[in-house]
Amino acid sequence: MGVFATRSPVRPNPIALTTSEIISIDFNKGIIRITFIDANDNTPVLDIKPYTPSFDRVETPGIPAWCSQWPRSTEAAGCFNWEQVFNF
Repeated sequence: MGVFATRSPVRPNPIALTTSEIISIDFNKGIIRITFIDANDNTPVLDIKPYTPSFDRVETPGIPAWCSQWPRSTEAAGCFNWEQVFNF
């Protein structure tokens, strides 16, 4: 975890990475709908790659103590009480 890994919208490196599920593809309009992306509306997408578990999955990631109680997956994060962590 460093300044270039932060998810802040004012990070020094504005390029982020998000794993997402494709909901639908409209080939005529050139639109790909996805379930979630870690970006603001109208943020340009630079590249799309398939998820390959042998390349993309980290079996035992190092997790800093300050976020060790957070959900371990996007699916679990959907019902996690983030208000206990952040002051919204």
